[in-house]
Amino acid sequence: MADSRSHNLFDTRRQYDERMAQLHLHEIALPLLRPFVTANGTIGERRTVLVGITRDGLTGWGEAAPYPGVTDETLDATWDGLKGEVAAILERRPAELSPSAAAAVDEAEHDVEARLQGRPLWAMLGGSQEPVPAGLAIGIADDPDEMLGEVEAAVSTGIASFKLKIRPGYDDGPCRRLRRHFPEVSIAADANGSYEMEDPFFDLIDELGLVYVEQPMAATRLHEHAVLRQRIETPICLDESAAPAPMAIRAVEMGAADVLCLKPSRLGHRAAGEIAKLARQAGMSLKASGMVESTIGKAHTLALATGPDFEHADLVPAATVFGGDVCPDGLRIENGQIDPSDRPGIGFEPDPRALARFGVRSLSLSR
Repeated sequence: MADSRSHNLFDTRRQYDERMAQLHLHEIALPLLRPFVTANGTIGERRTVLVGITRDGLTGWGEAAPYPGVTDETLDATWDGLKGEVAAILERRPAELSPSAAAAVDEAEHDVEARLQGRPLWAMLGGSQEPVPAGLAIGIADDPDEMLGEVEAAVSTGIASFKLKIRPGYDDGPCRRLRRHFPEVSIAADANGSYEMEDPFFDLIDELGLVYVEQPMAATRLHEHAVLRQRIETPICLDESAAPAPMAIRAVEMGAADVLCLKPSRLGHRAAGEIAKLARQAGMSLKASGMVESTIGKAHTLALATGPDFEHADLVPAATVFGGDVCPDGLRIENGQIDPSDRPGIGFEPDPRALARFGVRSLSLSR
């Protein structure tokens, strides 16, 4: 959980020489090793915007990652919004930004502050350097053997936690098949809001031994999630309902979930820390996750996941899912775990050669 220093970062930070501040934008397109299929659709590449903020000669990085079918934002609108609000961003004034853009700015500000302090971001957030167990999301597959092969390859690297994407008609069978072939691993299921309360899947879900079922119904249907929570024994995790912050707070107040999934790429670190505190006070478990990002976004998820109150994480190195990355020396798995870096900030920055390879457009702006 973030400590008070991160909660009040924008109120207590040192005075910078704003004349030296810069905003850097890089749109990137990373190819996925295999198409990622969810109840919301299919993607074959991931387009995001890397956001860099330079203060006092050091640059911190965040990643704006609107996701088709999940967020309402387009990538072009995110880019234009960041470009149009450069003065407000660099002067740390309120800016009219989309949620993904605002979260990326928050990430970059936290990163640059940690770098200026010479501290890892996880330390500034009140976390620890204990390794975080990796967790891999498995997309919907037409061929059951393809799904099993993906899990088998991941198990060979030590990964022991999996989240299977499901949708009506693709749920009970794949979950049972995965459990039968890999009885030793942890399995959760993620519906991405695709079910109705009366779906027969909920009558047998408790037979599957899932760690949790994530976002069974649409994001705004918090009351129905609270009712379903009383009906089934399988813990309910809310993801899409955990952003924006006001909806996440309502979910906590209504007791709509057992587990709350917090994403710095949707909330920023400050809001994520505040919501985490409320959720734990309400007796909820916490999970850190991301939006299928490059190492920049994944490093922010890792920093959040090191907090003492986070019991779950959806996190694997970029090399596990992408055919390339902007940080060639990105996160690594060792014995199924990911070690937080002891370098200042998130510990990574985009490599110019990688940006030339995967970049779509770039822009640097000053006040």
